[in-house]
Amino acid sequence: LSSSVLQLMQSLRGPLGACWDTALTALASSPDPELAVANLGRLLEGGTGTGLVLQSPDLCGELLFVLGSSMHLATVLCNQGERWEETFLADRSSALKSVDAHLLVLRQQLPLDLPEEDFLRGLRTYRNREYLRIGARDLLALASMEDVTRDLSHLAEATVEVAYEFTRAKLRALYGDAVIEDNGQLRPLGFVVFGMGKFGGWELNFSSDIDLIYLYERDAEHTTGGVKGVTEPRTFFIQLAQGLTRTLSDLVFGGRVFRVDLRLRPDGVNGPVV
Repeated sequence: LSSSVLQLMQSLRGPLGACWDTALTALASSPDPELAVANLGRLLEGGTGTGLVLQSPDLCGELLFVLGSSMHLATVLCNQGERWEETFLADRSSALKSVDAHLLVLRQQLPLDLPEEDFLRGLRTYRNREYLRIGARDLLALASMEDVTRDLSHLAEATVEVAYEFTRAKLRALYGDAVIEDNGQLRPLGFVVFGMGKFGGWELNFSSDIDLIYLYERDAEHTTGGVKGVTEPRTFFIQLAQGLTRTLSDLVFGGRVFRVDLRLRPDGVNGPVV
């Protein structure tokens, strides 16, 4: 270890207490010891936890490996405050999460009547938390490459679904829903999101954008009416497609959920968005 790293570690001798020797030994296996020490200092602002991680040579080595590998993941872990130890242990023992499991949590945490800012912030917080879980397991070789890419793809599918539900609910309040008569009853017109490329093949990686194509069922009568009156289905679904894209890809509240690429639609950037 370099003298600068050792000097940084000396500043943590007090907060680490009896765990200092274990951390110092484990630090040698970190890909970037200086980054790991800096992030460890930030992490310890939330306390040392029970000592289960910091007193274990193996677990402490894994923690410092993550802290020295990714500033983003380290920041998400530090943001857990005094729950960082619980979070780290839960993530390393987690398994591949299904789309339905994501949706269950997301729909509980982000109801459709949330203010838009709260929804956008909450969706990004959830995405970052899941990137920590998936990223830590990937860095520590606790998950296969196939499981990592599927985990990321399942996360993307679930976030697209809840973003669609939220965006359509907002439009319903403004204009009512776009509906069609079917067997004597009105039902909502269908809207489909096609996942293309790596997303469609469930092969997303951590730097992937998501390639999407939007399709709505058909033109019909005006919407059922809301606080802004009525509109045509085409206008309704254009706004839905644009709003869904912004909900996922706008760089707000410290990040985006996923970058969205719509260029695979017919005629690319010159074609209609939906």
